[in-house]
Amino acid sequence: MKEIEAEGFKYIYCTRSDGIPLARVVGPQRQEAESLIHGLELEGIEPFMQRQLAQSSDIRLVYVQRFFQPHIADVFYLHWDDGNNLNTLDEKVERGNFTDIDFKNSLLTVYRRIECPNCHLWWDALIVKPADSYWGDSKLFDAKIALRSSSFKSCPNCGASFRRLVAKIFKIQEK
Repeated sequence: MKEIEAEGFKYIYCTRSDGIPLARVVGPQRQEAESLIHGLELEGIEPFMQRQLAQSSDIRLVYVQRFFQPHIADVFYLHWDDGNNLNTLDEKVERGNFTDIDFKNSLLTVYRRIECPNCHLWWDALIVKPADSYWGDSKLFDAKIALRSSSFKSCPNCGASFRRLVAKIFKIQEK
């Protein structure tokens, strides 16, 4: 896990080998956990995403400090849709020799269960937050959205729009 700045935006980047850091730790382990997470309180990670991170080749866990509560970091997932080798990127991050080009096709997303407004099936998905996730750099947000504009997902079952920007759909959920 390493604090990095890519494309002018700061993340705490977790490589696949980092595993899932502890979140919301209480008790005697708190000091040890805080040293692992740069002294920030972390929001929790959904169990579904814990399983996905272990096997995914197109997403990486990142934490982003809150603007108005800088002692807290929120969970995000960087998603690539271009076949970028993230194991190679992990090595570059660990060595400190990554560049902005390595992150050009990444998109900052959050995990949500979303319902198709047409067929009412539920899906596990990575979506772009409705508000600008790249706070302080709306041009970066706009550039990321423009780069991905043709690849946002619609419902795999009926083709309807989810009425939000969906970067990745994992699987169908129960009605």
